[in-house]
Amino acid sequence: MVGERPGSDDANPDAGTTDGPIGATPGRAARVQAMLVVGARWLIVPGWILVAVYVLSHTTVSQGSGPGVISLVPPNAPAVQVAAREARLFPVPFTAESEVVQQQRGGLSAAAQASTLAVAVRADAAALRARGSAQMLAIPITNAFGIVPGSRATAGPAEITYLEYPASVPAEKITARSDQYARTLERHAGGVVGVTGIIPAEWHEGLLIQDNLELVEIVTAVIIGLLVGLRFRSVGAALLTLATVAIANLAADQALFWLDRVGHIAVPGFVQPLQIALVLGIGTDYCVFYLSAAQPLASLGRVGAARRAAADTTPIVAVGAAILAGSLGSLEVAPLSFFRTLGPSLAVTVVATFLVVSTFVPAALGILGRLVFWPRGRSRTAPPVAEPHRSTRTSRLLARRLSAVPILLVCLAGLGVCASQVFELGVGFTEVTGLPSGASERVAYDALSRGFAPGMLGPTTILVSGPDATPGSPRLLALQRELEHAPGVVGVLGPADQPIDAHLGLVYAVHRNAARYFVILGTDPFGAAGIRDLNGIRATLPAMVARAGLRNAGIGVTGDTALAAETTAAMRHSLLLVIPVVLLVNMVLLGLYLRAVLAPILLVLGSALSVMAAIGISTWLFVHELGYGELTYYVPYASAILLISLASDYNAYVSGRIWREATVRPVRDAVAVAAPRTSAAVRTAGLILAGSFAAIGLIPVLGFREFAFTMAVGILLETFVVRSLLVPVLLSVFGRWSRWPSRPRVTAGTATAPAAP
Repeated sequence: MVGERPGSDDANPDAGTTDGPIGATPGRAARVQAMLVVGARWLIVPGWILVAVYVLSHTTVSQGSGPGVISLVPPNAPAVQVAAREARLFPVPFTAESEVVQQQRGGLSAAAQASTLAVAVRADAAALRARGSAQMLAIPITNAFGIVPGSRATAGPAEITYLEYPASVPAEKITARSDQYARTLERHAGGVVGVTGIIPAEWHEGLLIQDNLELVEIVTAVIIGLLVGLRFRSVGAALLTLATVAIANLAADQALFWLDRVGHIAVPGFVQPLQIALVLGIGTDYCVFYLSAAQPLASLGRVGAARRAAADTTPIVAVGAAILAGSLGSLEVAPLSFFRTLGPSLAVTVVATFLVVSTFVPAALGILGRLVFWPRGRSRTAPPVAEPHRSTRTSRLLARRLSAVPILLVCLAGLGVCASQVFELGVGFTEVTGLPSGASERVAYDALSRGFAPGMLGPTTILVSGPDATPGSPRLLALQRELEHAPGVVGVLGPADQPIDAHLGLVYAVHRNAARYFVILGTDPFGAAGIRDLNGIRATLPAMVARAGLRNAGIGVTGDTALAAETTAAMRHSLLLVIPVVLLVNMVLLGLYLRAVLAPILLVLGSALSVMAAIGISTWLFVHELGYGELTYYVPYASAILLISLASDYNAYVSGRIWREATVRPVRDAVAVAAPRTSAAVRTAGLILAGSFAAIGLIPVLGFREFAFTMAVGILLETFVVRSLLVPVLLSVFGRWSRWPSRPRVTAGTATAPAAP
């Protein structure tokens, strides 16, 4: 049998354990688990292959059947409640979630404008005849003659037709019917630029995600193959890794699909790229850890090497996976559905990936032996005994307290400077503006901004009720004048634009004393600037109502900007609740693993600082340098949770190796010995994980590109700054106190090449 030395495996599977990559011997439980997995290798490897074949041939993988990001608005948000009250008071709805924009060079002709109105009248008449069914209501508005305050008619007359649908109509049908209406409008009036609005844009974004998932997978597979192949100088290692993560991806996707079907976890479409990057990234990391442990052990034979590598690596990988899954699963405590959806679904992904890798890779190593490392392999005569205990000049520098303190200060200062940019962060919804420049929704929005104002994409509704909210009330007119002079407002449609005796149900309620204003902002109503402007209006609204003389008035604010503002506020609130839980889970599980209190605190806080630095760098690049003025609202929150959770893998791997060495030598000597032994695997794993998330940037959606950049930068900081520099110098500076309250007995004479104190 290839790669096996006769008689060296089964007689004594742990023979030569001191020849492994770490001086300390794995525990009994780890050795038993490794023996069982490798012993069942002829069942495990074919079994996982059969599972993958079955999934591919008999089962439909998940396509993200849950809601999109923009739909994850808090159900108890005040704007939602005001919108429900508005729907009861006014027969004419106005949600502004889908619009058709018309514009021509030189402006729409009078005949085209008349045809646009006629098409809308016919559509509305059909909706009235079909009252009670899911019908569309069309509301056309022109910028001609200054009818709409804030209109920009420099390019000639233009039209925007708001298409209103009952809440029961799904996004897919809204998009299809809006496109159909646009085609009808083009036939009769012409000049149709396209359909825009938050719902069509979100639907288009979902299609772009699905269309580019295969490209993301292919590019990630190429990155994995190249980096693993170069790391081990082996085609076999690359092929084994690719096969493992492919099986893990199928298993994770199928687990999410099953949970979605039984109703336990609703998986939204935007999670799928994250799931793929997570599976391929951490799956490859775990494979690299196993392969790094197995490569120097060729002298033990294929079965003995597989057992020792599994016994040495599985406990560390299991702890990292448990901390990662626990951190993500703890998002279930979040009050916002965004986190409750994101966390558990990714936690299931982590568990499935760990189960595949921790069984398939050791079993495959037990079958293939040195073939895994073909063509380089490993010489049987290599001296694996001396290599584990060698320290390098760099590791000795990190282990000396005199040099560790300046390195620590430089790392903290650099990360702190980057993290300070977080205070300049603004977030907004980019479902429309984040689409490719040639997307129809984006083109239509640009035309809308030229012909009207950006705020016409989603006007804000202010609802007023009370004894003075009657047609012709001078107090209502006074409030409209107040609103028109509010910062950020370019126009207001309200009682001043409505004939006194007209009860059409657009401005005044038909049966109650209530009126509404449509406030048009001068900036993107879903962007950070629009949200800031609306928050300013909300803050001064009570004073404006008082100056207008409205008595006992009930005031409510709704519309897409209000929903966006309340969603981002809810996410910040949820993050303040979730981050302490995630940090606590990391600290507790890492503390149980290391049997220490101070070290887990230092490790987790170091990771948290690097996460803030990554978000700060993204803020500097996208908000300031590229001039976007904001990050997509889920980017800083999702990346913060994922980066803190993913750091657990490196915390467990690096600190676990150091702690294993610290059982036979002082902590500073353990740092000097273990740091160079883990550096190659950590660098390779970090580069692959960063590449996996960077590949998400191939999806031509701004939010995913921001997310990909933030994740890649955060992982690279974690790999080359935190794990390679900050963690070793922290443990060196605090020395044996980092292990408190544990006081392990160091065996005399076991340490070689000790670091200077």
